[in-house]
Amino acid sequence: MARGVVAIRAIMVCAIGLSTSMACAGDLTPPAGPVAPSMKPLDAIEPRTAVNELPAGVDSLHLIDQPGSYYLTGNITGEVGMHGIRISADNVTLDLGGFSLIGVAGSNHGIVANSVDGLILRNGSIVGFGDRGIEASTSVSSVLERLTVRGSTDKGIAAGFDSIVRDCIATGNGSDGIFTNTGALVEGCVSNFNTGDGFDLSIGCAILDCVADNNQGSGYFIIQHVSVSQCVARNNAMHGLVTGEGTSVSDSHFLRNADHGIRATNECSITNNRCIENTGSGIRVNNFSKVQGNFAEDNGRLGAAAGVLVEGVNNHIDSNTVISNTRGIEITAIDSIVTSNVASGNGTNYVIIAGNDVAPISSAATATSPVANIEN
Repeated sequence: MARGVVAIRAIMVCAIGLSTSMACAGDLTPPAGPVAPSMKPLDAIEPRTAVNELPAGVDSLHLIDQPGSYYLTGNITGEVGMHGIRISADNVTLDLGGFSLIGVAGSNHGIVANSVDGLILRNGSIVGFGDRGIEASTSVSSVLERLTVRGSTDKGIAAGFDSIVRDCIATGNGSDGIFTNTGALVEGCVSNFNTGDGFDLSIGCAILDCVADNNQGSGYFIIQHVSVSQCVARNNAMHGLVTGEGTSVSDSHFLRNADHGIRATNECSITNNRCIENTGSGIRVNNFSKVQGNFAEDNGRLGAAAGVLVEGVNNHIDSNTVISNTRGIEITAIDSIVTSNVASGNGTNYVIIAGNDVAPISSAATATSPVANIEN
């Protein structure tokens, strides 16, 4: 009797389990109509356009003529008489994705984007093109960043008006490494071993945290009214920096350039720089300028030169330290004010013609004026 009850209970449990399983399975009949795709389309996963798949233009291997976001899927090799990529539309973002445009002899620009607005170009290399690596000198409001441009026959990077050039390298190009038009910001770039100047900046630009070394021109060639801060110029075949009027140069280093460390003209502010072992003078200025708080040592290695050389009128030369130069502070014109400088171990510490307002020159031990110029 007990065994019969157990068997009946087992049959009931199985029946209940089978019933529950069938209830949970749902409707096994498929819906009417074709089966709809369940995966995202490619343009939702990668909403950008692959440049390598774009057709050629009249003078370029690939033409971008519509606004949007673009990217490379592989390297692009140049051809004779052709640009690598031409951009003719506003508001284009091009990500090279770590790939390179590789030029050949007789090719044109690597990337050309003239008279466009809002270009963003980043993350790759442009190598060995027969004209400029990047030609965007008439563009407006461009951003060029994390690019390496080398071996171009002409300039490496030519950026346009109100542009930003950031974290780029220009090396071994046949003219200037990096050129910008008016109103540009250049930050964190290196320009070296170029046939022309390292950096060539137009009016109203700012440059900071950059390095120019071993260029065959000057490290920095500046038109006028530019702010230069925390930069380095080393071993350039001409000046470390040469500038027109109204430029400020601060907190920068100018080392072993084959002419002057800093060659400024009028209305410039030259403050807190280090100018060491330049063939010419450490700092040379003309008129209406302030030269303050600089350190100049061992300039004039291959000829007579000064730590600070002033060739114009109405300058303020204050609180500079000049050591072991051919001449310490030399002033060849009138009407400048000379205060609180320190000169030591120069061939001649102070060479200043009459007609300037010069604080007393004495040793520190005998100085009585709070703005005395010190020498030993």
